[in-house]
Amino acid sequence: AVVVISHALWQNYYIGRDDIIGIDSRINGSTYTVVGVMPEGFAYPIFHHAWLPLKLENNPEPGGQSGITVTAVLKQGVNVETARAEIDSLLQQQGERLPEYYGQLGGRLSQCCSMVDGDSSVINTLFSTLSIALLLLVSLNVANLILVRTNQRLHEFSIRSALGASRRQLIIAILQDSLLICLLGALLGIVLADLGLAYINSAVTVAISSFGELPFWFNFDWELSTIIMTLLMVLAIWLLSAGLAIWKILRQDLAITLAGGKSGATDNRNGFGTATMVSIEIIFSFFLLVFCGVLVGTSLDLADTKYGTSTEGYLTGQVFLDTDSYDNPAARELYRSNLHRELVGLEGIEKISFTSDLPSLSRIRRAYDLEDFDVRIDNEYPRQRIIQIAQNYFDTMDVPLRAGRIFESTDVIDSEQVVIIDEVFAKKIWPDAEDPNQMALGKRIRLSPEAEAEKWLTIVGVTAQILQAYALEGSSESAFFLPYSQPCCIGSSWQPISIVLKVTGDPYDYRQSMQEAALRVDRDIAIASIMSLEDFLRTINSILIFAVEMFATIALITLILAVTGIYAIISRSVSQRAKEIGIRRAVGSSNGDVLWVFIRQGLKYLGIGLLIGGGAAILSSNELNSDTLTLLDWLPLVFTSVSVLLIFLVLAATYSPARALVAMEPGETLRDD
Repeated sequence: AVVVISHALWQNYYIGRDDIIGIDSRINGSTYTVVGVMPEGFAYPIFHHAWLPLKLENNPEPGGQSGITVTAVLKQGVNVETARAEIDSLLQQQGERLPEYYGQLGGRLSQCCSMVDGDSSVINTLFSTLSIALLLLVSLNVANLILVRTNQRLHEFSIRSALGASRRQLIIAILQDSLLICLLGALLGIVLADLGLAYINSAVTVAISSFGELPFWFNFDWELSTIIMTLLMVLAIWLLSAGLAIWKILRQDLAITLAGGKSGATDNRNGFGTATMVSIEIIFSFFLLVFCGVLVGTSLDLADTKYGTSTEGYLTGQVFLDTDSYDNPAARELYRSNLHRELVGLEGIEKISFTSDLPSLSRIRRAYDLEDFDVRIDNEYPRQRIIQIAQNYFDTMDVPLRAGRIFESTDVIDSEQVVIIDEVFAKKIWPDAEDPNQMALGKRIRLSPEAEAEKWLTIVGVTAQILQAYALEGSSESAFFLPYSQPCCIGSSWQPISIVLKVTGDPYDYRQSMQEAALRVDRDIAIASIMSLEDFLRTINSILIFAVEMFATIALITLILAVTGIYAIISRSVSQRAKEIGIRRAVGSSNGDVLWVFIRQGLKYLGIGLLIGGGAAILSSNELNSDTLTLLDWLPLVFTSVSVLLIFLVLAATYSPARALVAMEPGETLRDD
């Protein structure tokens, strides 16, 4: 019996001893010889530190082997979809041969990270969409900057042209100028990105430190493809911004500009271009600010998910009884009884209970059938989360009973097999009943209905919902609860047992007491992942907290770009119309009339931006809105706040320079250059 251990386990538990290879060590009560140490930082598939050879039965019976995960390396040129089709074909053959055991297999192949993180397509789509929109906003800002600089240098280019400079030389000058700006910006961006990656890695490491090291495949770092993509984006932004400036020069009559024929005058084409640029900038700014705002709000709601139990004052830990000593339900029940006896007399521990899965988790799902009720969808039985609990679990976790009773000491292997459901399931199955909870009592459920030998379970109680699903999976998820004393259908030894202690004071003050009690029961069984229930749920939601930070960062960047970009281009466009202001005042227009011209123009820009950008944000929020992602709940508040912000910004960018020019004498503005 051999084992390969992690570098961290070698350094910490074995104190880095040089003769580690060949050392015998007891793991889960059995003796193993250490034959290898993995490189530093290696963890696979997630936070594991010891790897044992997989043991398969010599002559396994169908349905007897616990589920296993197969990890494979794809051949060159083969994608995931091709591999999934091949695997599904093989599983379909098994399903046709033994439908009662393998009829529902298939479609389970996914990429390595998705095995652990679940389907992240929504998250990827969100970040991709926001990144593209932000990139376009950046491009607009740079293009506006280059155009402003080009307008400021029109007289310079006119003089150069008069002194003999060709159009080609002027174009090269613009390209050089814009290239310098883009390269300096890209350099600063790479530095900031590197700092951002370091922060993300640090934040993720801290978030999962309670579980262990990061798996080797999980890291945020620079890759060659990323660097190449960055350079291509810089090139695209450079060509776009310089191209607009070159187009401006090529269509300009430099001789007239030099003579001052259009210096400061209103050019309809310039006005249309400015209006277009400002409107597009407001569109993207409004879309990003609203969309990121509702995502931040939704992520905060998810991170603050209520799981239906009390969370303060609980210490939790896990034990794995997957050894030969606990290969039957009676032995595992004896271990729980002995551990309960060791803990019950300790001062400060109020309640003790056990469960197969803490709130937010559910490792087992089973197909189910209801007696006298056809629950099949497209001729397939639905699947339900299955949780095993001790008799006092609901009382320990302060979960109210809605109807019936909780598990009792008389619920044993030889008695009637029972199950407790939650009110969410009762309302789903009997929505028209006056009291769905009472209606459910006495009804019978059968798990794994394809296997005719499975027993029927009688519903004896209905409780309030305990959310046994990850927050992103939705609050409408329900679960079946089975008593440990009746190991029906899921009495496998590989499933961990979670210990829950209700304590007085700081839960972490009882860590040593929990460990010592477990050692007194069996010195070969260690308690893992000891942490407070609050920290456990916080760790589970760490990805949501991370998402909040990312969306908030994108919103902040957007706000900075919007403020600088929109204010700069609007105020500059007003300043360029100084002579127009002078002429209007010279022919008798009042200060208020002149100011209203520019305020009205600003409001026009704003209206176009809000209509299109706001409409896109509303459509995107509505498309992603669901029972889980309640984006529409935050939309009114965020939409109103962003609208007020942009109205204030546009009015300030319009009024401030116009007011300064109105304060000048008409003669001064006419001479302004």
